[in-house]
Amino acid sequence: MKRFNFYNSSPSILIIVLCCVLFINVVFGSDQQQQQINADPIVDIHIPTTTTTTLADQYKSKIYSDQSLRDDIMKRFQDYLRLPTQHPKPDYATAIDFLLKWTRSVFHIDDSTDPIKEVQVNANLKTGENSILKYYIFHCNPAKPSFIFTWKGRDASKGSIMINSHTDVVPVDKDQWKYPPFDATMVDENTGKGRRVYSRGSQDMKNIGTGYMEALVALVESGFKPERNLQVVFIADEEIGGDDGWECLIQNELWKELNVSFGIDEGLASGLDEDIIPIYYGENVAHWFEITATGNVGHGSQFIPQTATEKIYKLLNEKVFPFREQQQVQMRLQTNNPREKTQCSTVITINLTGLRAGHTNKETGEFSSPNVIPRTATALFDMRIPPHIDLKEIEIMLRSWADFVNGTIKFIEQPKINPVADLNDETVKKFLDIVSSRMKTELRIFPAATDARFPRAAGVNMIGYSYMPNTKVLLHDHNEYLDENVYLDSIVHYIAILEGLLQN
Repeated sequence: MKRFNFYNSSPSILIIVLCCVLFINVVFGSDQQQQQINADPIVDIHIPTTTTTTLADQYKSKIYSDQSLRDDIMKRFQDYLRLPTQHPKPDYATAIDFLLKWTRSVFHIDDSTDPIKEVQVNANLKTGENSILKYYIFHCNPAKPSFIFTWKGRDASKGSIMINSHTDVVPVDKDQWKYPPFDATMVDENTGKGRRVYSRGSQDMKNIGTGYMEALVALVESGFKPERNLQVVFIADEEIGGDDGWECLIQNELWKELNVSFGIDEGLASGLDEDIIPIYYGENVAHWFEITATGNVGHGSQFIPQTATEKIYKLLNEKVFPFREQQQVQMRLQTNNPREKTQCSTVITINLTGLRAGHTNKETGEFSSPNVIPRTATALFDMRIPPHIDLKEIEIMLRSWADFVNGTIKFIEQPKINPVADLNDETVKKFLDIVSSRMKTELRIFPAATDARFPRAAGVNMIGYSYMPNTKVLLHDHNEYLDENVYLDSIVHYIAILEGLLQN
């Protein structure tokens, strides 16, 4: 068979073949090229060449590249820490003046174009409002005013997001501090966490209030507009029970106006060398009570039976301390989690915090009659009860303790309910998603009482959260401090939280 030789073919055949090749290339080749042109943008969308960053991440980069900005942020923190709001006589008025001026600065209030109209609503409430915000200066006790402002969202009918902090701080023993506790001294101790600020309130909880204010600075500067209202609360009186703070606010018509559906209050530092951030969805409710025993009286030189002090001793020895020890054992045995073995949020704690008996000098408070056996003796207790415990059963037990010594019981603090946040609520889940995507977290019950108990009892989902990883817990302790980088990073996290919660 003769093999076909392309090169020896006639010109007409070559022309036909070349035309066929050209036709195939034009028709099918151009289609492949068009497919490639259409495909390029799709590849760019699914495999971006640059990483998208959030506003929080952008601001973090800005903070750590601008020393002047860091210094300004830390100075505002120090200025707030230096305000004299410690008990027993906190200067709330000075704090409110500071916060009001800062709020006007954050939102660039221009009285010539959008002035704030102030109204003295009544003896207890003064408001100021323009198109951007509304603020409230509120009190039940004139010596204990609180400051609240609303950053107005596009849709005020939606439930508000609330961030809460208290302005008061506990007293100090100045002799036990490395630096003056209200000077907000900032020193470099080569910790690798920036400078360290020593001050009462640096952890509890002026750092939270100023941290959120700095987050608002970043959001406003970025042009962010909230979809729903944000309520920013600086409340008085938290450290001594909240009677003239949150307990007063929750019973006032102002509370209804705020229309809060979700709120964030204080948490705790994670602990030294611990990077897990605790998120508190409930707390151990406080029961403060006195048990008073009445007994026989007589001369101090005699063996008088059934004295009041003897009965209190019997109460402590046979009821209170055995119960306390049993709860400590239960705390250590009920979990395999090493952290929970030292946490008090899963069991009932009780401590004897006061004893009163005997005759005293009314002017000096000193004992005046050491040879007289007193008729009555009183023991004061602080008990903390987790949410899963039936409060009615606890009351029955405590009344039985009083009956055990034929005494009486007086409740100083006795909440009737102890609700927790609904972890299936959409806003709660969104908050948990935001923080869990940025750090290690763990859900817990707060071991003590916070202001969150008041709105929580009113039906609001409240979360306790403070960004302080790798930080020793020093609230109410000597030499309370916060590291600069921890504080700056907290602002970044608060930006992410507010941006996420307020955008829909």
